[in-house]
Amino acid sequence: MAHGVVVVHGIGEQPRGETLSQVVNPVADYLEQAGGANFTLARYASIQQHNGSPAEVTLTFQGTTPGGTAVPESQWVFREVWWAQSLQPPSYRDMLRWASEQFWRQVLSIF
Repeated sequence: MAHGVVVVHGIGEQPRGETLSQVVNPVADYLEQAGGANFTLARYASIQQHNGSPAEVTLTFQGTTPGGTAVPESQWVFREVWWAQSLQPPSYRDMLRWASEQFWRQVLSIF
């Protein structure tokens, strides 16, 4: 069974992958602890980054329940979406035009 998790951030100066690790590590710890002694973390891949693509981590779990029932392998794929660099600030000219339009819209709404 596969699960996908998207971690979205973009405010601040965190390097790519930092927020992802802050989310993945507690999730991996919780899943290991919640599974009990017979539930093992088979693979915890390090954060992968390829040529500007989103940072990615795959967790693969397998094991047995405390009652001895086999648990099918479960994969959790985490990807980080870092939108801060995807948005370009407007030019000074565009910002001035927008501010002027907003100013006159407010002034005219009074009358």
